[in-house]
Amino acid sequence: MTLNIELNTQNISRDDIKECVKIHRKEIKGGLLNTFGDKFLIKIYNYILINDSSFLIVAKKDGVVIGFFAGCINQSNFFLNFIFKNFFFMIPYIWKIVKQNLYNKILKIKNFFLSNKYLLPNASILNFCVKNDFQSMGIGKLLFNKAIETFKKNNIKSIKISTGKNQEKAKKMYLSYGAKLINNNLNSNNNNLEVIFILNI
Repeated sequence: MTLNIELNTQNISRDDIKECVKIHRKEIKGGLLNTFGDKFLIKIYNYILINDSSFLIVAKKDGVVIGFFAGCINQSNFFLNFIFKNFFFMIPYIWKIVKQNLYNKILKIKNFFLSNKYLLPNASILNFCVKNDFQSMGIGKLLFNKAIETFKKNNIKSIKISTGKNQEKAKKMYLSYGAKLINNNLNSNNNNLEVIFILNI
C-alpha cells in the first residue's frame, strides 16, 4: 500500500500540537509526563516547537496528524529554559511530583544521568510515536530519518534514546540503525523500566 505522507517541521498549528498530545496520551503508556495532563503536554510541545534547543516533526496523511518526532539538540538547556520561562506555570506540577511520591524516582533518574555525564550525549529523543492504525507502515522510519537529518544539520554526532523496556518494536528499530544498548534497568514512573541507547550518527 502506498501512503502519501507529508512531513512538516514548519507551519505546525495549535491544532496539530493538540493532535500530537492526543497521540502521546494514547500511544505512550505510563511515564512522568502523562501524569501531568493535557494542559502541561500542550505547553511543552508548543515549547519544543519554538525553542532553539529542540525541534518537532509532524507526519500527516490527508491533512491529519498520524505521528510525530520531538527531538532535542541540548537537553539540559531545553529543560532549564522551559522551567525558567514557565516557572509559575510549573509550581503546581512540581508540587504534584512531591505529592505523588515521585521525587525519589526522579532523583534516581537524575543520578543515573549525572553518573554517566561523560557517556551520554546531550542530544536526545524527547518523544516519538505513530498512531496505532498507521504503525508497521514505515512511517516511523520516515520520521526517524528526517530527525537524523535534522540532528546532523545541527552538527550532532550522537544522540541518547530512552524507551520502555517492553517497547520491542521501538527497540528493534533503534538497534537496526546501529544504536548501542547501555542500560537495561532504569526505573521510570509507575515502576516501569526504561532502556537507554546511544546512536552515533
